[in-house]
Amino acid sequence: MSCFVQYAPPKIEGRDWTDADRDGFRDACLNQIERYAPGFKSLVLHCEVRTPRELEAEVATTLAMMRGHLASENAFVHTAMEARAPGSTSRIAEEHAHHEDDIDVLAAACATLVAAAPGEREPLAQRLYVMFDLFVQDNLTHMRHEEDHHNAVLWAMYSDAEILAIEQA
Repeated sequence: MSCFVQYAPPKIEGRDWTDADRDGFRDACLNQIERYAPGFKSLVLHCEVRTPRELEAEVATTLAMMRGHLASENAFVHTAMEARAPGSTSRIAEEHAHHEDDIDVLAAACATLVAAAPGEREPLAQRLYVMFDLFVQDNLTHMRHEEDHHNAVLWAMYSDAEILAIEQA
């Protein structure tokens, strides 16, 4: 079972969440369910609570991984492809530039949400959700093209050992 609790404040009395705050929030949520479903707490085998602190860190990590993927692919894979098949990365290189811009926009939207007053958060959170959803959709299509096109170019132009060396660079 998952419980999604919305509108947890990004700060508690002006300070960041602590582990004790997170645990107290967890206990309050479980106790509330227990009131309506006696015995519920005894059935819980695992509980993971992600406060605004953890969610913000997860988003930052996700955006950093996306940036890292783009940088690595641009520096190594695209360079290798262009060396033996000039022009083979033009479409993807253009998409990468757009993705870098999109990541900046997502990061700014996250920062705006975190800094927003409680009454302003709901539309900002909904906006961020839609933006991220569209970004992921676009990236899945982008990645499908990369898998089909890039692999074909790399396999045609490089040996397996050379491709491995590119990937490990």
